[in-house]
Amino acid sequence: EPVRRQVETVLASGRRLGELVEQLLDVARLESGELRLDVRKVDLAPLFARITEGFAALARQRGIAFDGSIPTGSIRAKVDADQMEKVWVNLLSNAFKFTPRGGRVGMRVEAVGGDLVVTVEDDGPGIPTHEQERIFERFHQVDASSSRAHEGTGLGLALVKEVTELHGGSVNVHSERGRGSRFVVRVPAEPVIGEAERRRWTEPVSEPPSPPSLSPSTPAEDDAERKTVLVVDDNAELRGYLRRHLEGRYRVLEAGNGREGLATARASVPDLILCDLMMPEMDGDALCRAVRADPELAFLPVVMVTARSSRESRLSALEGGADDYLVKPFDPEELRLRIGNLLEARRRLSERLREEGNPLSFVALAGRGGGGDRDFATQLEAVLKEHMADEDFEVEGMARAMAMSRATLYRKVDEELGSSPKELLWEYRLEQAAHWLRETNATVSEVAYGSGFKTVPHFTRRFKDRFETTPAAWRRKG
Repeated sequence: EPVRRQVETVLASGRRLGELVEQLLDVARLESGELRLDVRKVDLAPLFARITEGFAALARQRGIAFDGSIPTGSIRAKVDADQMEKVWVNLLSNAFKFTPRGGRVGMRVEAVGGDLVVTVEDDGPGIPTHEQERIFERFHQVDASSSRAHEGTGLGLALVKEVTELHGGSVNVHSERGRGSRFVVRVPAEPVIGEAERRRWTEPVSEPPSPPSLSPSTPAEDDAERKTVLVVDDNAELRGYLRRHLEGRYRVLEAGNGREGLATARASVPDLILCDLMMPEMDGDALCRAVRADPELAFLPVVMVTARSSRESRLSALEGGADDYLVKPFDPEELRLRIGNLLEARRRLSERLREEGNPLSFVALAGRGGGGDRDFATQLEAVLKEHMADEDFEVEGMARAMAMSRATLYRKVDEELGSSPKELLWEYRLEQAAHWLRETNATVSEVAYGSGFKTVPHFTRRFKDRFETTPAAWRRKG
């Protein structure tokens, strides 16, 4: 199964690359005048059936209503069917790309005089009036920012116009902001409709499946101690690829754009954020700056993974607070090592806290259970202080350090301090963490690792349960 998913990703990427190469070759042929049309009288009915069936599946997947008015029987017209198929598929692809879930895409095929007329319309966001003349220019994109909502190269509509005009036809756009767009392609193709009766073809919208949760619900116990990496990328296939390479070592959360990533980070407080640069709604630079401006998240390491390799993009990301910058395509092992090194560096920094502060004194508490053994309390406090930053230090280690059996340690701690060793260990760590947050400039992650927690989310949950506030809010109140 893991191999099958990887092969599917490779095939999907290969198909997209093949389509892009074919578009670039068509542009080159058009520029050199080498694109020759193979115009002949053909029946386009099978071609339109194939197109509509393919987009009907996409409509079901995305929860979009797709209806078409197409003549029954044959649709004979004099065109280069292969080239005109690219025109109609490009228009439908654009319509589906910009139509939100629950919206509608329509297609109408008809003969008007001696022209074959195909209309594609949608109720997406529409195109600004000042952009409508430029959308047919090669490589032009209405939104060229790094936070644009849709991927693209700016070639599709240019090819639509040039191939249509090569047939002696025309393409027109009618659009209003917020009210969708309508593209009309007319080709003088001597169309002959087999039957006058027309049928209405409709793909109704069924209730779309709920999108996957951006983050898992309460993590399982065996996940609680694993460090958490939040992957933020608008490409679902790349998120899946990163998850497969990271989930063996980390707990992985996902988000589809910067705004969702910021919300997920605030809700879950991961140990590290891995994000793309170019994303809709909020790009990677904006996400990084928002993280650094949020006292609850400012301490989190951020790694930017992007296809942009320019010096300007790299410097912009680093100036915005990114801790590392990795250019696609990347070696997964290199990515794992960079993540591991960042987390380990934060952990090493936190170890300096071991000799600072004023941890909870159990000597002062000795006797509240009735025994009054101050030597025992002094020895226990020294053991806990020595192992403060050791995330693997548990009750068994405490018993060995005290030269006692586990049962004897439980009995003695209960008698002297009125608690269990496990509860005492967590209380000691949390009290020390609270003191460091108030009295030092250490980051939340340094405090978390320095007080023996394996992950920042685990520390944050424990701290909030104990003090009824987050670590950052506790520091501000101090």
